[in-house]
Amino acid sequence: MPPVGVGIVGCAHACRDLHRPVLAKQPGFWEIRALYDLQRERAESEAALFGQPAEVTDSLEALLAREEVELVLVLTKPPTTHHEVALKALQAGKHVMVEKPMAQTTAQCDELIQAAREAGVLLTVHQNRRWDDCFTLTRAVTESGRLGEIKFVRVCMPGAGWDWGSHIVDWGLGLSQGNLEWVTGFAVRAEKGNDEQGFCGMDLVFDRAPHVVVEFLPVAHATGEPHVFPLFYVLGDKDFYAHPQGAQWPNMFPFYEGLYRAIREGVAVPVDPRGSRNVIYCLEMMGESARQGRPLQADNWLPVD
Repeated sequence: MPPVGVGIVGCAHACRDLHRPVLAKQPGFWEIRALYDLQRERAESEAALFGQPAEVTDSLEALLAREEVELVLVLTKPPTTHHEVALKALQAGKHVMVEKPMAQTTAQCDELIQAAREAGVLLTVHQNRRWDDCFTLTRAVTESGRLGEIKFVRVCMPGAGWDWGSHIVDWGLGLSQGNLEWVTGFAVRAEKGNDEQGFCGMDLVFDRAPHVVVEFLPVAHATGEPHVFPLFYVLGDKDFYAHPQGAQWPNMFPFYEGLYRAIREGVAVPVDPRGSRNVIYCLEMMGESARQGRPLQADNWLPVD
């Protein structure tokens, strides 16, 4: 099968440090045909590293007009730009992979999903942390039966960023079962804390066990002493499992292999955009519940097959 013609929009850190190293190691899968960035020199630098036939375009519209571009990677910053760029690419009839977070609102996510459906193209979201060892090991333990029936899941990560937060919420949803019914959001800001010293999170109640809690906690005491919580804590009716915090480089190869197969073989995309849409929905509900100070019914949850 021939490689997929790729157009890249956004040529900064995500392209340079995350995506290019993977794409370059899968030449049979991908052929980079066009790149665009608001800072042309960044696109030129990446095009030179990719080599022929990669070319820099003068506009997003010029990139989307190229027939040889089948797939558009939306790697733009800030994340508030994801929706606009992805929507234009979908409406141009291109398959789209958009970096997380998928968009800024649930309504924007729904618009992208509808646009892909109307254009008859594929849409997926780069939730590559689903393949991190910490998560795959935790999920394997929960599915092994050794913990018994899973009753409670807690995912805890220092800091409270929306960008990284989309990965953490995705992990929590990946360990859940059934459909979401209620969300209780909470948020506390330490008086003298920095941007990572806040505390926010959500309590997620589904129509079947387990109960899921996702938290973004302070990373240090006022004295500067670090305080570390387990990244994952899973409680079953027979035993529990705790996985420690720890940085690791993302494994992006399974995601890209799955995306190639989806385009060329017609299998399902590696990340269903409905799941990524639900991540944004949960983040929105967390904030609204915290503002209102009460649990909110999840009446706009989108079931994923």
